[in-house]
Amino acid sequence: MKKEKEIKILAIVSLIISVLCITIAFLSISKVMVTNKKNVIADARWDVHFDNLKYKTYSDAKIIKYPTLQNKKTYIGDFEVLLTKPGDKVTFFYDVVNAGTLRAKYDLTYVNDILEESSNKDKIIKSIYAESDWDGDGVTTDEEVIKSSKNIVIKDKIFKGTLQANEIQRGSLTISFIGNEVPKGEVKLNISLKYYFVQK
Repeated sequence: MKKEKEIKILAIVSLIISVLCITIAFLSISKVMVTNKKNVIADARWDVHFDNLKYKTYSDAKIIKYPTLQNKKTYIGDFEVLLTKPGDKVTFFYDVVNAGTLRAKYDLTYVNDILEESSNKDKIIKSIYAESDWDGDGVTTDEEVIKSSKNIVIKDKIFKGTLQANEIQRGSLTISFIGNEVPKGEVKLNISLKYYFVQK
């Protein structure tokens, strides 16, 4: 009986020591140690985000609702612009900031929570032009959505190279009316862009 009790105590002690060893090993692996010139050791940090949002309007373009940059995220969205005629254009500028200690590289983009790739092009267009009334009858048809996509161009410029630690690059999002026809009804855009970066 005494021997069994001693074995149980030894087993528990061994288990505790094993858990402690695994914890220490995990912590040492999950932290990248960087030694700078002063021999100060720092933990690896991931912090890639957008900052410093500015805008410029051209012709009679108006911003009805300003976009938001979510804290500590690479996201721009939740805005509304009014483009009523050819030549109207809005450009949003922002900084792509790597405030961490790890190198980062652009990976992919989601538009309205849909992965931006050729197979999803039609889905993305339909999600952007929820209201597209070119003939003024108050109804949005598939043909009018396609017409909007041909007359209104959305261009996003995101830095696709490698962002070093503490590096800042400029990004932009431009929405411009390039067609010649003026819609008789409302054409509204609903767009949010989420960019994903990975460790380089």
